[in-house]
Amino acid sequence: MLVILSSYAITTLESLKRYMRITIDTEDDLLTDLINQITDKIERIARRKFMARDYRERISGRGTSALVVNQRPIIYVDRVAYGNENAISISATGFSSANISVNELGVRLYSVSTAGTIIRTNLTHTAYPSSGNMATAIDAVSGWTATKLVDCSSYDLNPANFGCLYQTGYLSWPDQDLTIGMIDQAAGIIHLISANDPFSPSRIGSQKGDLNYLACYNAGYATIPDFLIQLCHEACANGYNKGKSNRTLKSESLGDWSYSIASDVELSEDQISVLQNWSEIGLGGGS
Repeated sequence: MLVILSSYAITTLESLKRYMRITIDTEDDLLTDLINQITDKIERIARRKFMARDYRERISGRGTSALVVNQRPIIYVDRVAYGNENAISISATGFSSANISVNELGVRLYSVSTAGTIIRTNLTHTAYPSSGNMATAIDAVSGWTATKLVDCSSYDLNPANFGCLYQTGYLSWPDQDLTIGMIDQAAGIIHLISANDPFSPSRIGSQKGDLNYLACYNAGYATIPDFLIQLCHEACANGYNKGKSNRTLKSESLGDWSYSIASDVELSEDQISVLQNWSEIGLGGGS
């Protein structure tokens, strides 16, 4: 078997084969790829992820105690943080221009040499997970200088995009861990309360700003709801049967074939309506 089932697939190969009454293994790669493709299609329609997983999400404060995350239901919250403590100092010399940016994937160095050559260097959080690792990696790039100021996860570095040619700039991180009050798990809402009296029901307002809060949390379903599994089974079976009867698709490679099949599958209006509702409310309880 060459195709690997996604860790976040809505159903399993064994479950789909039972539903379709398939006992042979010759179609396993196609069926597995179909499950992955249909899962992606269902999640795009619903505009949410279903299988539980960890998230690190930047949220914009709106001045209220409520921080609304993108995924739900929330299972647990590890951390909510705010702040701009300098973590890495950085500068560049010898270029005609130099810019650094930070996003959820890592740090990107962009420079233009005096001869006009563009140089791009991508340093991922995966490869350099700490501020020390990241500073050392930046410092190793010709023309760039970086120094670690505090120890923190490079994943926590605040989003940034600025020029630092012949001047020192700073990559910051949210150093202030906040106290979490009530969590509306189904709605995906985290309420902040005063750290001075964490047992008090009084809430505090968030600071207004763009993507100025970091929330680390786990959300989704540890067990996928039965109706969603059934929907995935029906869509996969529909696509499989269409693909078998469409000779023009059979000349494609496995990946292209399964993609074409999945793209050709049309969900019913009722199925689409349910999925669209799931993009706005929690499942199972009108939350």
